[in-house]
Amino acid sequence: MPFRTLRATAMVLAMGGPLATLVACSAPPPAESPQSVAEVQAIVSAATGYGGAALGLGATPAQITVTIVNGPVAGRSAGERQTDAQRVVFAVANAIKDRPEFGKVHTVHVDYVTSQTDGGARKVVDGFDFRKDPQGVFQRHQT
Repeated sequence: MPFRTLRATAMVLAMGGPLATLVACSAPPPAESPQSVAEVQAIVSAATGYGGAALGLGATPAQITVTIVNGPVAGRSAGERQTDAQRVVFAVANAIKDRPEFGKVHTVHVDYVTSQTDGGARKVVDGFDFRKDPQGVFQRHQT
């Protein structure tokens, strides 16, 4: 949000009254708000089948990070993990497409990790970055 818009919004909110209520209600929650993240995580979990502690999701205004813990493809080939990551990113893209708080997200990162059952050390098995192209589609970024 441009500084002038942010400052004007802050002034309206500070003054109170009906206009302040309207401004406060019309602003979407930030992408990293716990409510927004939890809602997107639930949608992605349902779409991918990764439930409970197997799927973690975090967000900043520019990036969403998905962590798959002890998933079935962790021990498989890199190609199988890449295919699965594309499926996960498709679910993320569908979950955020109509949510203005995620409008500036340009990267989705997917990590596959293994973790000991006692909550011990985690090991990153693989990670994939997907960047939004000019058409708004997340494409795998290759380095």
